[in-house]
Amino acid sequence: MARMIQMEVRKWSGVGQDRTFGWQLISVEDAFRLGDETFRCPECFGRVKLMSASENPPMAAHGEHFQRNEGCSLGDCFGGEKRIHSSPLI
Repeated sequence: MARMIQMEVRKWSGVGQDRTFGWQLISVEDAFRLGDETFRCPECFGRVKLMSASENPPMAAHGEHFQRNEGCSLGDCFGGEKRIHSSPLI
């Protein structure tokens, strides 16, 4: 099973008139530094929660879907066919 080690967050980018607000890919480490933000899966656009690293069982920090999606290969129940989440964050 693939672990979600990157996710997307909505934030400002650019300078002056070129400044835009949109989804940007960030690492799970950067997501933890941001705090109470809303994150989404870069593959299916479903809402994601941050999970910290654990020792028993050993697991690196990662993201998990709030609501499972059988259409996402980054989730824990992938059914083999990729598709957008039923409640995507757009």
